[in-house]
Amino acid sequence: MLTALLAATIVAAAPAPTPTPAISQTITLSLTQAVERGLSENLSYLRAHESVATAVARLRQARAPELPFLVLKDAYTHTDPLAALTLHLPPPLGPVTVKQGLENANDPRIALQYTLFDGGKTTSQAGQAAAGLAAVESQLRAAAGTTVQTVSDGYYRLLEARQLAEVADEAVRVDQAHVKQAQQFLQAGTVARSDVLRAETTLGNDQVAAIRTHNAADVAESALDDALAYPVTTHLVLTDTISESVPQIALETLQQAAQANRGELQAARYAIAAAHAALGVARSSTVPSLSLQASEGNAQPQIVSGYHAQFLLQLDAVWTLFDHGLTAGRIQEAQSQLGDAELAYRQAVQSVDLQVEQAYLDLQAARAGVDAAQRLVAFADENRRLAEERYKAGVGTAVELADAQLNATSAQQSLVKALGDQQTALVDARYAAGLLGR
Repeated sequence: MLTALLAATIVAAAPAPTPTPAISQTITLSLTQAVERGLSENLSYLRAHESVATAVARLRQARAPELPFLVLKDAYTHTDPLAALTLHLPPPLGPVTVKQGLENANDPRIALQYTLFDGGKTTSQAGQAAAGLAAVESQLRAAAGTTVQTVSDGYYRLLEARQLAEVADEAVRVDQAHVKQAQQFLQAGTVARSDVLRAETTLGNDQVAAIRTHNAADVAESALDDALAYPVTTHLVLTDTISESVPQIALETLQQAAQANRGELQAARYAIAAAHAALGVARSSTVPSLSLQASEGNAQPQIVSGYHAQFLLQLDAVWTLFDHGLTAGRIQEAQSQLGDAELAYRQAVQSVDLQVEQAYLDLQAARAGVDAAQRLVAFADENRRLAEERYKAGVGTAVELADAQLNATSAQQSLVKALGDQQTALVDARYAAGLLGR
């Protein structure tokens, strides 16, 4: 009795709930709109977009040597003469001094340069860059999937939190009706004062629980605001709902989809291709390179003064015979990186397989949890209905009624949580299979 009196006193003296922060704006969102907003504002996804642009530029650079280069160049040369001859001619013709070569020579020309053979270096570099581009594109798809998963989970968690708040509010309304009913019975002399205190205590407990659930909903809304780059005071009106059923998906279907669609696996495969290309680049230094240059310019002859047009065709062959182990070291490094890329791919496959299996099991457990929670709600609602009728008839007790109400509220909360878990488990399963962000 003393405990009930104390609880009722605390409830009566409890301070008013903390006021909700002012709302800066209200936005209506479907799940599709939320995902689109997330993809347009998520910094990790935007950075992945920039990485793709960088990879495209690298591929362009790597392919540039496949075509000739057109260059404009100029060479200035100063030479000290090795010998000079003085001709003693009669005036006014002489004397005349003739030096061997020109002291100052200028050779401006336009040239077309083309590498005929480089041991596959250019081809390997282009292949390496192409594999790198494909890898970052796969990483972009993975980033999109992660963003969609984050936004979808946040969207459904907010729906779940608001439904839990509605359940708590409904429990408070039912408790208020029970308090009013108990007071009427007390005035009629059919129940004791303890029944009123019991009803008021139950009301107080549920009011505290309602405050907590509303706070949890506000926190979930702030988290979704942050994921969508909205101010945290933005009020979101969600138009989608949590489904009571989700489609059946076989484990084999998820595994096959993951192997084909997961960006991490695709990026790991392309990393192996890039490592093969890097090995080709390293091995290209073991063979000669051959280049051709054709140029046209004004040259200064040794004897005749002035500039004169001159066409030049030059074929260069370069073969490094000894480089102190530089090429061998590069080849060894490339081989090691290739082995590491192959191991990384195997590790990624194992990780994805584990994620898919765990997501599948979580989805099955969530579906079973919904079935159990639905049965629990049906039993709890019927038990509360009977307890209310017994109490009205004067054959039930306040304790029995309070317990029935508590069980009914708990069952409703369990169902809301189970439905939310089922929806997010489906999102996680689709993410594990690489089906989000496509």
